[in-house]
Amino acid sequence: MSLNKLNDEIITSFANGNKDAFIAVYNHYQQIVFNNVARLIPQTDVVEDVLQEVFLKLWENKNKFQDEHAVASWLFSVSYNQSISHIRKLIRERKYLESMKTDFNFEYDPESEVEIENIKENILTEAINQLPLRKKQAFELCKLQGKTYAEAAEIMNISSETVKEHITLALKFVHTYTVNRYEKESAISLFIIGLYFRT
Repeated sequence: MSLNKLNDEIITSFANGNKDAFIAVYNHYQQIVFNNVARLIPQTDVVEDVLQEVFLKLWENKNKFQDEHAVASWLFSVSYNQSISHIRKLIRERKYLESMKTDFNFEYDPESEVEIENIKENILTEAINQLPLRKKQAFELCKLQGKTYAEAAEIMNISSETVKEHITLALKFVHTYTVNRYEKESAISLFIIGLYFRT
């Protein structure tokens, strides 16, 4: 990340839709935005998701900016708002899962935890093995091995955005497969998927 100010020519070119200028803006601010988001969200993969969303919105709103100060202020504000949106979404998901546990009288005890772990393992193994090869590889790298989108992208020789797309589609498939395959145990299945897998 450059510590020098971006000159007006770069900002003007970016506002006019120049992709090289956009890359310059991205390279200049991406670490700053990443750090701001990471102060609110501890999960690196979620931070990367927010980062991509923020810069996608920046590109979509490129014609609004006339100087670097406007870009910096916008990035600070939008990255904060996007982070809060993700946090609120997580809270809603957790509340939903808690309500499911109550509705289905789902409780943990020392013996049932072993059974739940076995169910979880079987469900995920079956679902993952049904994934197309590239989606399976992306899923295993990011969700099972804990690699970032960037690390997975380098290993797979694709872009981080493509890795994210693979993960999103893989998670949708895993969720659908789980519900359809274990209809009678859907409450438990959804609970497990919600706890262990987020995009």
